[in-house]
Amino acid sequence: MLSSVNLANSRKDNTKINPPVCNLDNDTVVVSSTTNSYDEATLLKLNKIDSPSQISHELKSDQNDTSCVIRTKDSSTQSVFPLGIHFLSAPSHQLNNPVKTVNGAIDYIYYEMDVLIIVQERTVSFWKSFKLINVLTKSQNCEKYSHRINNEDMYRPPYSSVMDDTSPQWLPLGECRRLSADMEILTSYANRICIHNSIPIYVEMRCREIPHERRDCNLLSLYINIYYFNDEDMVAKIHSIQLDAVQGLPADVVYTTITDSRYFIMSWPQQNILGKPRSGLCKYSLTPNLDTLASIRDFKHIKHCVRYLECTTDDKLLGFGDTQLTIWDHRSGDVLMNYDFNMKLGRNLGSIYYPSLEIGQNSVLLLCQYKTKISENEYEPTEIIFIACSVSHTNPSHRVLRHLKTPSKAFDALENAINTGDYIVITAKNDEEIWINNSDATTITKVPPQYTRRFYARGRSQIIELTCKSLTVDSFSNHVLKLAANPAVNETKSNKEE
Repeated sequence: MLSSVNLANSRKDNTKINPPVCNLDNDTVVVSSTTNSYDEATLLKLNKIDSPSQISHELKSDQNDTSCVIRTKDSSTQSVFPLGIHFLSAPSHQLNNPVKTVNGAIDYIYYEMDVLIIVQERTVSFWKSFKLINVLTKSQNCEKYSHRINNEDMYRPPYSSVMDDTSPQWLPLGECRRLSADMEILTSYANRICIHNSIPIYVEMRCREIPHERRDCNLLSLYINIYYFNDEDMVAKIHSIQLDAVQGLPADVVYTTITDSRYFIMSWPQQNILGKPRSGLCKYSLTPNLDTLASIRDFKHIKHCVRYLECTTDDKLLGFGDTQLTIWDHRSGDVLMNYDFNMKLGRNLGSIYYPSLEIGQNSVLLLCQYKTKISENEYEPTEIIFIACSVSHTNPSHRVLRHLKTPSKAFDALENAINTGDYIVITAKNDEEIWINNSDATTITKVPPQYTRRFYARGRSQIIELTCKSLTVDSFSNHVLKLAANPAVNETKSNKEE
């Protein structure tokens, strides 16, 4: 049964309104005593909102800023606690953390083709698990389940090496000693993994400087170390493969692997007679045995220094310079676009490609750039800048769409940034994250610290969670369900800091 509540005469009926009373003589709100729903048109008018999804149960008066909370006559329809997501069952045990602390700190963890690859300071190890292991074991009461851990446990050094014999285990396949001689060519860990014949390969480029007593420029001898698990021989293997000698410093060389292939691409600065900057670009292929190079292909040099390479899933290669962007088709080596923004570019966090659906229209590339501001007088927060670029060989253009200030000082130093295909995930040093939705880049979410280390994969909706006790591989959707089903773990910590 519906009851009509007139706010002007609210003191005469049983509807309770917290003081002060809203003076709305002509507005009537229809409240259902059974469904606790409001007349939508009146709510939109009172709250001055644009969509029903923004409806609030706190009604704002047009004449007074004080909020008036309207309650139904039937108090039994009011819920004291908000309804949330609850698990009906959950795994009784998580996969134990297999990391050996004697091998040093963990740099990154991958999970490709059902093989777990743990890159530590001294070793690269390979592991396996069976997906049915939790299905075949008993589940636990959902009231006792929480995927989170105590923050004191997370930061207890080092990771626990004690394992419960009754818990499911990661099965070791093998490990290789990580070769750390010479200088490492730094690149994002997302750019170091490739796949050949269902074999995941971890690629690491290193260099040594060649003495230059009679030369005016620096010369580097480059090589790569590749780590993989051989299914036929059932052993972990490593190969060192010599590349070219190039001019420049180690910080000037950039590289990336090509997803789902045994190819990788390298760029380095070149010196010419006129002294103008330019970069060389070379594409390498490994043999099917993964023990040497199968082919080397030089791309046409470009007239700017490439600072970062990014490979997309649609056979495009992006090369970012100080102010320029070059796009190649890495299959043919053709330059699709070479564009100067005439402004200083920042660190590229990820790119979202929107292909054109109509003939005659250009595709659009959305760049997420990270920039720091230097001010001597006062603190300036870092920014995430969204730049839309029209992809055209003859008439490219761009527009700066948005400047977004980072939510906290923790993002002044980034731990990692990766494009998973569904989201661009930006991780700060203190474990906070920013998620940018690739389907709708206006949807940006801040994720508080979860007191777990999380590792993401390039172009895959996958998350690896590491705690002192467990190491689990999960999907984005299930991870979001866990976040929704559990309260924020940093609430107590934030209250203490305040």
